[in-house]
Amino acid sequence: MGSVPASHFDEHPDWFPERGGVRVPPSGRYKLCTTNPGLLRAFADAAIAYFDSHPRATCFSLSPSDSAGYCECAKCAALYEIDPNGARSVTPAILTFYNGVAKLVAEKYPEKTLAGYVYAAYVFPPHTPIKLEPNVSLVWAPSFDYGFTLFRPALQTQWKDLLAQWGKVTENVAYYDLPVNISTEAGALNPPGLKILKFIYPRLKAANIKGVYVYGIGAWGRAAPLNYLLARLAWNPDADVEAILDEYCAKAYGKGGPEINRMFRLLDAEVERHFLTFPDARYRLTTDMMKDIYVKNWDEVERLVRTAEGKVQDPDAKARLATIGMNLTVMHWNLRQYKLLDAPKASSFYLPDLTFFEFLKTHRGSLALHPTKAKNKTKTFRQKLALAPAKDVPATDPVTPFRLRGNQHIVLYPVGTGNIDVQFSSISARGKLVTYAVHGANSEEVTAGLMSAEVPIHLEAAGSPYFHLTISAGSASFMVNVRGGAWAVKQPSDSLDSKGLHLLNKVTPIYFHVPEQVASFHLSLQATPPGETAIATLFAPDGRAAATYDCSELPVDRKNIEVNPPDRGWWKIAIAPAPTGVVDDVWVQVGDELPGWFSLVPEQALSVAPVARP
Repeated sequence: MGSVPASHFDEHPDWFPERGGVRVPPSGRYKLCTTNPGLLRAFADAAIAYFDSHPRATCFSLSPSDSAGYCECAKCAALYEIDPNGARSVTPAILTFYNGVAKLVAEKYPEKTLAGYVYAAYVFPPHTPIKLEPNVSLVWAPSFDYGFTLFRPALQTQWKDLLAQWGKVTENVAYYDLPVNISTEAGALNPPGLKILKFIYPRLKAANIKGVYVYGIGAWGRAAPLNYLLARLAWNPDADVEAILDEYCAKAYGKGGPEINRMFRLLDAEVERHFLTFPDARYRLTTDMMKDIYVKNWDEVERLVRTAEGKVQDPDAKARLATIGMNLTVMHWNLRQYKLLDAPKASSFYLPDLTFFEFLKTHRGSLALHPTKAKNKTKTFRQKLALAPAKDVPATDPVTPFRLRGNQHIVLYPVGTGNIDVQFSSISARGKLVTYAVHGANSEEVTAGLMSAEVPIHLEAAGSPYFHLTISAGSASFMVNVRGGAWAVKQPSDSLDSKGLHLLNKVTPIYFHVPEQVASFHLSLQATPPGETAIATLFAPDGRAAATYDCSELPVDRKNIEVNPPDRGWWKIAIAPAPTGVVDDVWVQVGDELPGWFSLVPEQALSVAPVARP
């Protein structure tokens, strides 16, 4: 996406995907029309410019962005196929695109590599062989095997077949995978997947794969044996994984090694059983996994860890054992939130909420836990803001319950001499620890912690002229209520998936301020039709309907709105159900002509604008 920025859409809409006969404006992880000659030239020029400015660089990525939304124009569609599972495969179009760009780049840089994934909707080789340019290198990423699914015999067969098939397409193939990962921040211990590692690594070596990138786990406290195994297998893919696990447990946990070894082998067997029993299980932690793996074996896991702790005297081994206990403390809290434990206080890993929040604060940034390190967003807050609470927002509607989803950046402005309280509710964490940080107007950190429905954020009005509240939510959703201040919200611009303000299922009219100097602005509505749809009406400050939006067939409806002098001020967009589908995930986004802040409660509306640097 970075090679062809979204800003090119107005000048070159034909570079972007066609859906239903209409070119779809870029939003979030957008796709491109990979058969368009102008796009190929633009991509090649971007690669050449990169090599010009980075002469020591050897590689440039051509990979499409993640997610769906491929072009359906006649030229692209003619290249699509049906894969062995009956789904659409775009592989011929993607390989043709890789070749086209590579030819152009080779005119100046024949020795440089143009690399691209073969993944997701283009993970299967083409029915008819496509000869790749010699400067094209592929990275096979078998996304169907993420998260222990290779315990399933049918997927093992498919994996072996595809490895052989891609080897016939080109010798320049590397490998990317996360085949033994449980994706979560909830403290779930991640077993090593011994059978899967035995299956994968010798076959990659035999296939002469040129490079291997297999994900470990960032939180060492829940997956240290796995991380050690992956490192050792990178050196020697034929290594004995059973012996390596035994070695690690003995060296890392000392006299407690036998118990920890048994614990990880127990979880390995239980994860295998679960993935064979639940055909829809993938790499993200689910409630079914919590119940069937972790709750079912909680008592035995706790017994083994506590027994190991009682046997160990070596301080280094004690420290490593403590990282396991830290994750079990986090896991216990999450199981308790889901009400999955019959007697939560009976566990030695139980902590009351306030004590648990203090525990997380104490271990913030630890390599043992997720998130392993708080992101430094100081640059986000260096830009001074001009804030003005709205005195009178015209044409307001009653506020209805609304739910935000994903990462958020909220600016809070104290009103009067009172303090500000931020209360969260209806938190759907989806396996993530939803964290927040509050910074003052001078970028100083005021507080940070874990989002909780029981414990609000309390801010002293005298502490700062205004506050930045940043929320790291991933795919989690929540409701929010602010008392004692005006506020506005936007999705952080550094979010890869940023499509604008993201609401889930529950929506309310949204207000935003158009300042004096703006002559026009772009505004888009986005949904995921045909199942999840939405329509909307945009109202000018005088209450007239300025535009209507319809995402019942196309995922993005983007319009350029002309602003006449009387139209400066507060605008409103009211989202409603479409005639078909349901309102679920829906996004509202304004163009760069506006600061991008939205208010959802008109009585607390806040205009936010950057202050120009002198």
